[in-house]
Order: sequence, then C-alpha cells, then structure tokens
Amino acid sequence: MESLTITIHSPPKTPDTMAIGDVNHDVYAKEVLGLQAGITEDAVDADLVAKANSLGIAASTLQKRNTSSAFSCSTTASAADQTFSATSPSMPTTPHSSIFGRSSTDLVCSGATGFAQYDQFITAVDAPLEQMRFRKGSLPVVNSSAQSVFSVSTNKSFSSVKSGFKPRSWWKKKSDPSLSCHGCRSSSGKMIALHGLSCNHTYCSECLRYVVSQACTNEEMMPPRCCSKPFPSRVLKEALDRDTQQSFLKAVAHFSTPTHARIYCPNRTCGEFINPHQVTDHKHPFDVTCQHCLTRACRMCKAGSHAIGADCPEDWELEAVKKMGQSTSWKRCYSCHNLVNLPKGRTHITCRCKEELCHVCGGVWDATTGCPNLCGDEAVLEKRRSGLSSASSSEDQDEATKPTAVREQAEKRDAERRSQRSPEVQDLVSKQALQLRRFCAFSARTRSSMQTRHATDKLALLERHVDEEDALRDKHAKATSALEDRQIAAEMELRTTLEQTQRSVNLRLKHMEAYCHGRSRSSGSSASASASAAAAAAAGDAAARVVTEKNLKELGQQYTLRDGMERQHEAKINVMRERQAKRMEELLDRHEAEVEALAARQRGESHAQASRCAAENEGVTDTLRMLQIRLSARWSLQLDVLCREREEAEGLRYGAVATPAWPQEQFYVEQQSS
Repeated sequence: MESLTITIHSPPKTPDTMAIGDVNHDVYAKEVLGLQAGITEDAVDADLVAKANSLGIAASTLQKRNTSSAFSCSTTASAADQTFSATSPSMPTTPHSSIFGRSSTDLVCSGATGFAQYDQFITAVDAPLEQMRFRKGSLPVVNSSAQSVFSVSTNKSFSSVKSGFKPRSWWKKKSDPSLSCHGCRSSSGKMIALHGLSCNHTYCSECLRYVVSQACTNEEMMPPRCCSKPFPSRVLKEALDRDTQQSFLKAVAHFSTPTHARIYCPNRTCGEFINPHQVTDHKHPFDVTCQHCLTRACRMCKAGSHAIGADCPEDWELEAVKKMGQSTSWKRCYSCHNLVNLPKGRTHITCRCKEELCHVCGGVWDATTGCPNLCGDEAVLEKRRSGLSSASSSEDQDEATKPTAVREQAEKRDAERRSQRSPEVQDLVSKQALQLRRFCAFSARTRSSMQTRHATDKLALLERHVDEEDALRDKHAKATSALEDRQIAAEMELRTTLEQTQRSVNLRLKHMEAYCHGRSRSSGSSASASASAAAAAAAGDAAARVVTEKNLKELGQQYTLRDGMERQHEAKINVMRERQAKRMEELLDRHEAEVEALAARQRGESHAQASRCAAENEGVTDTLRMLQIRLSARWSLQLDVLCREREEAEGLRYGAVATPAWPQEQFYVEQQSS
C-alpha cells in the first residue's frame, strides 16, 4: 500500500465553535468520544496524524475554518472524492479534495441569501401569471345610525339617563375589511397573524403557505402573486417555516433557471434538478453534483460526468482547435469559457481572466499544492494516460493484459476480505459504530434541548403579548368609561340649567299675565253701580295701574319664548352630543393607533424571535455537521493506520474498509458504499 495524503480539517476552538446554540463540546468529548478529563479532541487528532506520518501516510490537521465545497450549502464534491479508498494508491487526496461526505441539501445557508435570489427572480419576471382565486365572502356591516336616548320633554333621574346612555354605540366605527384574510376571510386576533401585501390585501399564514405550495409545483404560478403583484420576500420570511422556505427556494432556483440551461440528474432512478449555481469543484470544474444521489453531471452536455483529463465530446470547438493546432494542451477555462493554451516554459495555464488551471486535466490550479488531481506525479499521470488510451482504443487491447487485470482484481478482493475478517479491524469498526450511536443520541438530545428552549421562549413571548393586549384593552376600557361618565355629567348639568331657565321663564310669564289681566277685571267692577265698598276700593287700586301696548307686546314675546324654548333646548343638547361624539371618535382613533402600534411591535418581536431561532438552529446544524465530518475523517484515518500496521506486521495486503454508515436521519455526511 503506497502513501496516502489525508487531511483532517478541524476548526479552531473559537467562541463560535465552542458553544453554538445548545452544543456542549465538553459533553460531546466525554459522552461521544469517551475522552477522559484533560484530553481534547485536537490532541487525539494530533496523535493520530503523528502515528499516520510515522507509517508513511501523509496526514495533517488544518487548524482553520473549512471554506471548501464540503461546507458549502450550494454544492458538494463528487462521491468519489468524498469517500476514502485505502486501496487507491494512485489517487491520494489533497487539501483541495474533499474527504468529507455530502453537505446539507439546503440550497441556501441563510434566508437572506436565498430570498435575495427570489428578489432577483421577481424583478426579472414581466408577464403576469394566472393566480388562484379564493371564494368570496360577505363582510358584516355595522349599523352606525345614531339613536337619541333622551327625551326632551321628560324629567328623568340621573340613574335612568345614565342607563340609557351606556348602551349607545352611534360613535362606533365600521370594521376595517383589510383586517381580514383575503383568502379565508379570517379576522385578525390573538391566534391569527395577518401579513400585508403591496396590493393592500392581507393573508394569514395558512393561505400564504397554500399559495406558495401551489407555486412550487406549478411553474406557471411562480412567483406567487396577488393582484398580479408578487409576494414580497419579507412576508414570505415571516409566514413560512424553515422547511417550507427551503422547498420554496429550491423551486425558485429551478424555475429561475432558463429551460435550455437546466441540468437534471443523469441517474435514471433520481432525475432531480441540479442547481447549476454551485461552488466550483477544484477537481472537476465542469461538473455539477446532484445533492440527492451525489451523481455528477457535465455542465456542457448535461449527461454523466467524464473521466479526469477527458474533454466533453460535445465541445466541438475544443476538438477542432486541437486538431488544427496539433496540440493537446488546449483547455477551456472553467470561469470565462474561453479556449487557452499552455505557454512555453510554464507548468500550468493562466487564462486572460486571471484564472489558473492544469493543462492536463483542466482542474483548478493551486499555487501551493499545484494540480488537485496530482497531474504532476509522473506515476499518476502515466497511469491516467494509459487508462485514457486504453479506453479510447479498447478494440485494440492486447489479450495478454487481461490475465494481469484479472489477477489484480482477485488480489484486491482478497485484500478486502482479509480486512473484513481481521479481528483488529472488526474491533475498531465496532468502536466506531458505538461512537456513531452515541453521536446520534447526542445530536438528538442537543436538538431536543434546543427545540424545547425555543418552544418555551415562544410560549413566554405569546403570553407576554396576551398580557400586553389585555392591559391595553383594560386601559382603553377605563379611558372610554371615564369619558362617558364625564359626558353624562356634562349633559345632566346642561339639562339642569335648561330646566332652571324654563322655570324662570314660566314664572315671569305668570307674573306678566297677572299684571296684564288685572285691567279687564277692574273695568267690569267699575261699571256696576251696586258694588260693595271692598269692590270699590279694589277698583280704585286697579284704576291707578295702567296696562300699555308695550306690556302686551312683551307678554306676546314671552309667549313666543315659551313656545320655542323646547326646540332651543333640544338644539343645545344635540350640539353638545355632537361635540361629545367627536371627542369619543378621537379617543377611539387614538386607541386604534395604539393597538396597531402594539401589533406592529409584537410582529417585530415575533419575527426577531423566529429569525433568532432559525439562526440558532442553523448554527447547531453547522456545528453538528463539522463534528460529524471530523469524526468521519478520523474514522477513515484510523482504519488506514490500522491496515498499514497489519500490512507491516504480516506482510500481506489489506484492502479498503468502509466506515460505519450513518442513518438516514443523520445524513450530515452521506457515504457511498464501496
């Protein structure tokens, strides 16, 4: 077994990686790895790497954050690059080759990045699409006609007036139709949150999710719209949960890609859409990887991937240039797609776009390590060239090489069986399987703890919002009741004043009538000749009192004043009621503004909490992914070290041993069966 280069990427112990969310690294080291106090995971990796180097296995630990495609949320390396093979001496891994499994199948690492793609998509869409129509419903109409609760000509007590004043609702405003869902007509309340759109319609979360689900399955309905206007990204981020967001963003990436540029998985059992916007794989820059089955496809011909160093047969321009120039050093740049040739005296190609690539395989050139496919190794290059030439001229193969190939295959199978039957290897695989079960249990506890904490925080926030709404409602009720009491008191005071004025007018009218009617009584008594002495005296007093036309005119005016007093008093009461109704309406407007401000603040708090929970969930997922990636790499290196030790001790060849397979629900790192 020849030398292997295995790189373990271990992130440094920074505050971000020591405790992200609910992940406790001390508990992880104790319960999962079984390390004693004082022994760190870095120390274990350092000892393992030192042991591997002493056995001739080139291994190293990079104390930095991995920024390769293994941690990318939009791409993964190929399956062949992600799986260890201890029996492949001609293809050692490098810092550019990912030794990890597939990353998360999420198209986006965060909602901001994914919804930025959605914003670009809706900006590019011009033609209005057919949008679903919901059933129509009638809104309740509030009768706001005012009814008088007082009788002008009745004398009611304060209690009876107040009891009639309380139930009046002629200042109540009509309900706002915009505060109900445009789809299901549900009104906003404690348990229903409405989301406003640019067309002034509102939707509840359930209706938004229904519209989005329809758009994800029907390209004609993408993007989701209302009144020919796409749903804003801010509304979708608030209303959709994380899983629905990921499904929606996958559909956006699918439908936003032009039809002629769409790539589907060449695997007949898969056929999933492959997002072409992936981080470039350094070993296969013209390949994209299916995130469902890890099958690689060619970007140019959209079929299966080609061998390392082989050009795409659909690239007619490159083939024609090679034939005309009688040179095989022409390559197509993976960045600008221009054809470039190897200059004299250079070991690699530098394109006009400043990208560097290998002149043999077209891989991304690295200034430190060179070609990621190790084209500088003469043995590797010779074997690859021989493989390519044999593949191109398979009909002319020599029959003498077939027994050698058969013998090599038999030796390989014997080595693999020897590794599988070795007690030491079986014991190591059993320990690794135990660590796998511990890791799954640790991951489940970590996620359960995080979800419990998130549910508790959400419930506490909901209870606080309910308490705030109740407190504001009580405050508004007290303010409304106080204003009603003041208005009732003011109206009772006005009624008392008007009644006093009416009594004064009636008393004055009585005296004026007595004064003016005295003249007729005195004239009748003076005409009688046989009046008594008392009547003569009274007649003498009346004769001294003179009733003029002015007195009679004033008496008529007093009658007119008495007759119009009822209408005048009613007008004054109505004027007061109008002023009171205006004040009450202003108070209700202030209350409504306070309710809307409270609802907006609560929506902001809920959105902030949801974003915080999503960020914590994503942080925990990334942390568990890094731990799992590191654990898988350690397992592979341990098996390689053990096989090398057994080879040196027994003098026999040991084949590749597969690490324990992760369960389906724990696919942060997905392995391929050997």
